[in-house]
Amino acid sequence: MASGLSTPATWLCSYEAAQAYAHGDSTRGIALTACALVNLASIALSENAAAWKLQEYDKVKTALSEHGWDERIIEQKSHSWCQRNMARVASADTGCEEKTRMYLREKGYRWYHLLV
Repeated sequence: MASGLSTPATWLCSYEAAQAYAHGDSTRGIALTACALVNLASIALSENAAAWKLQEYDKVKTALSEHGWDERIIEQKSHSWCQRNMARVASADTGCEEKTRMYLREKGYRWYHLLV
């Protein structure tokens, strides 16, 4: 998703930077090159974050598959909305969705609680 959204901006910044350098406007060229590099960095960071979240999901799913439902597994992943949502999906994939939903509800977490 990140690469799909940032790639056109990166290409545009790169093209405009090349045009600026060709016309002798090095200040504008440097600024546009910096813009392209920031876009590339955002792509790399977003893809890295997505891979990390997938790895975290796999760990929770494996733990639930091997040990069954245990609140200690879910408790570690209840610190943010993203982690709770990932834990819900992993538990749904292992057949523990209802227990996880009830556990998070008992702890007072709601869908609109983004941080704790």
